[in-house]
Amino acid sequence: MADKMYLAGIRGFKKHDNAPDFVLGSGVINLKGLKEFLNSKEVEPYFTDYKGEKQLPFKVLRAKDGSLSFEVDTYKKGDKKETSDDLPF
Repeated sequence: MADKMYLAGIRGFKKHDNAPDFVLGSGVINLKGLKEFLNSKEVEPYFTDYKGEKQLPFKVLRAKDGSLSFEVDTYKKGDKKETSDDLPF
């Protein structure tokens, strides 16, 4: 599995104190930054296909301060978990 990779061009913020319970937060999209990121060679291996359309899976994470971040899901079927040969069992 690759190192963590966050979606560039997308920023998430914690919800305002007066926001209703169903609001999780807010965000902004920088179109230029997102487009450059999606067209980069770095992210290309993580695109998947759904009904003939290219898509990029991602996770929405909440930081300790309540802000939101968007991490590319770099998991691929067949990825092996790291193992250590020095385990006693």
